Amino acid sequence: MKQETFYKKESKEIHLDLYVDESKNRKYEIGETKEIIDYIMIMAIPIEKKEYLYKKLNNLRCLRNEGRIFENCNLKCKFHTENNGEIHYTKIQKENVKYKIANNWIDILLHNNLNDEKSIYFNILGVIESNLDMDLFGDDKQYGNVYTRFFRTALLRLIAVFNNYDRIIIEHIYHDSTTEMETHKYFDTNAIKHIRMRQFLQRENRIFFITDKVEFIDSDHKQGEQMNSQFIQFVDLVLGLTCNVIHNDAENAAKIKLTEKIYPLIKRVLDKKQYLNKNSKYNYFNKQIISFFPCVSKEKLKIKCNELYGNKFEIDNILKNGNFFINTKQLLFKIEDGQMSLFDWKPRINSAFY
Repeated sequence: MKQETFYKKESKEIHLDLYVDESKNRKYEIGETKEIIDYIMIMAIPIEKKEYLYKKLNNLRCLRNEGRIFENCNLKCKFHTENNGEIHYTKIQKENVKYKIANNWIDILLHNNLNDEKSIYFNILGVIESNLDMDLFGDDKQYGNVYTRFFRTALLRLIAVFNNYDRIIIEHIYHDSTTEMETHKYFDTNAIKHIRMRQFLQRENRIFFITDKVEFIDSDHKQGEQMNSQFIQFVDLVLGLTCNVIHNDAENAAKIKLTEKIYPLIKRVLDKKQYLNKNSKYNYFNKQIISFFPCVSKEKLKIKCNELYGNKFEIDNILKNGNFFINTKQLLFKIEDGQMSLFDWKPRINSAFY
């Protein structure tokens, strides 16, 4: 009798570091729609790609020689100190050094997508605060309570991107320290505790946290951490430009030019005809997500919840219902379709830093 041999399938796992930033009280007005939106962005960087991606970011601070290793730059170089400054979306006021470095960094994002490098994943959740009954989130520190609850939602949606893995291992979660969330009583541990408990109750064993809490770090790499602080700066830049694509509230030409560069990607991610396009040359499907909640007014939300759940209005039930989320949004920043080809990203001739 022939003996059959059985082989155990090797589990597939991915290790991630996460980077978080926020943008709040963004006004969105079009026609009769008037909304106030708070954004939470979580970027996931696979550990195996992190060092390579960091070197790209750091080396592109050098504006004189694309092939130069920035860390080895002569400290006597008169440009080095200025090039080594913090990149912050709100501080980009003109086409100066910060603008040029930011421009290089958006090149990295677009190059990642067009070459399907799978180095940069992100989820941006827009919480439409004007559609929520804020009294449901307590009387004290309402924004912090809202942020804490929706951070968990944003985190779980990002983790779902990696559902083709048997084990998803989150080593660190870094958050910009210049925020009120650092002082919130529960925020730093809330999401991790709830996800661990949910897995225990459902007898799942897929998501693992090496860290027990969100780590707050200074986004200035000269004050915080050389590598991780620059990823926080990168998240801040991408979130700021994405918000401008949606809200069109930039106040200077430098930000508008950067917005034009990222626009082709964000437009596709938010377009109702394209956001599920698995064949887009920008390779964003199931890698980069933008969504909004709730997509109906607070009055309609209350009526619908009464129909579904009776008089018991529980935010957890609502968040489990995908009908209250929307993955598209009409953009207030406009580039005519006939001009899109002018702004679609093209690689630069000298690409030594890749």
